[in-house]
Amino acid sequence: MKFIAILGMSISLCMPCRSQTLLCTGADSVLAMYRDDADRIAIAKTFQNGTTWMDSVAIDPVPAQTALAALVAVYNSASTQRDTVVDLLDIHIYPHIPLRSVILSADTSLDWVHQLVAGNIPTGNATIDNLMQQYDVVDVNPWNWIVDATQEFTFTTGTNWNLLPLTHLFEQIPGVHYCVVNGTVGDGDRITDSVFAEHVEITYSYGWGDCPAGCGGFYSWVFSVAPDCSVQFLGSYGQSPFITTEVPEPVPGQNRAWPNPADDVLHLPAPLRQGQWVLYGGDGRLLGAPLVQGGGIAVGGLPPGSYWLRRTDRPGEPPLRFVVVH
Repeated sequence: MKFIAILGMSISLCMPCRSQTLLCTGADSVLAMYRDDADRIAIAKTFQNGTTWMDSVAIDPVPAQTALAALVAVYNSASTQRDTVVDLLDIHIYPHIPLRSVILSADTSLDWVHQLVAGNIPTGNATIDNLMQQYDVVDVNPWNWIVDATQEFTFTTGTNWNLLPLTHLFEQIPGVHYCVVNGTVGDGDRITDSVFAEHVEITYSYGWGDCPAGCGGFYSWVFSVAPDCSVQFLGSYGQSPFITTEVPEPVPGQNRAWPNPADDVLHLPAPLRQGQWVLYGGDGRLLGAPLVQGGGIAVGGLPPGSYWLRRTDRPGEPPLRFVVVH
């Protein structure tokens, strides 16, 4: 187990806060699970607040550790809403802020470019070799085409960095045409935090709709992490396709379960019958594996209410909502 210190700090949404140190514990696997989220939160705050860390390749450790500790505290909590954001929806930050990859373009006449294309590292050029070693470049992938006597590479690091200042360092090397962050486009889930004197508020937002082009809406859950790392669910808000007051009738030919509402057996179409499912209550509580019966799921023993089925063999698929009536 590791100990993470949460250091109280002021942000633009918070009135002046006194310094506060909080200790939360988490297994290494949990820390690894949320490290990228915490670093993305820290980088976003760095540029939003205009701190001196904007020019640093290293990530500001104070907001990063604060966010990580809050994420670990929510993960460890017994809140039923925790099950929704952690187990059911597995919310992480869509990678708007890349952490480990840049694209570099350089003149093909340079000897160190020839060495990188041949897979020879170090290249013999002290500047490029020192930068790759200092910033933990673990993979160099030359592109297969050359345009206007330029060679492009993808550099991948083994450590999370604030990549924009790193691209500026590479661009100072003679013969380098440009170096840019290797980013992604689209939209997706979000996690943000606000740091106050007596607690940290952390918000998980689930994006839905055509997120590659821009999510159609978001639904958010807000938690408060206290100095003793206890967690209180503060509420939820937004528009969600999963929280409705009615259940649409199944459309023939679509991969939908029927009947919905169900009172005995929730039948699954053939493409879904071979899936590996877990069952959640409408409030996000994990109920375990459903009872498979014939061509569907036995629901006669479930209390009336709404439920979710999620495929563990295809975690990227959206959960299936159904209602039980007796």
